[in-house]
Amino acid sequence: MRDHLRNADAKYEYALTDKSGKPGDTAGVVAMITDLWEGHSDRHAGGPREVPVSHEAAEAALTVATALVTLLSRKAVRPRTAAASERKATR
Repeated sequence: MRDHLRNADAKYEYALTDKSGKPGDTAGVVAMITDLWEGHSDRHAGGPREVPVSHEAAEAALTVATALVTLLSRKAVRPRTAAASERKATR
């Protein structure tokens, strides 16, 4: 999902607007997914990159994961309209 959003950014928008009032891009959402993917290595015990995770890091990971589930399930990240996708791709 992370790679798809990153590679197809022109096809998606984020409900929070940019400074001009247009729907935002998905870079912040991709960053949150990346934080979980790269920063919470103990989710698969015994893996080659497993490192101890502090209580604070586990709480942060839970908070980010909860936010992502909420954003995605409420369609805060959604497909752009065809016209908006074309405008973003030409920037």
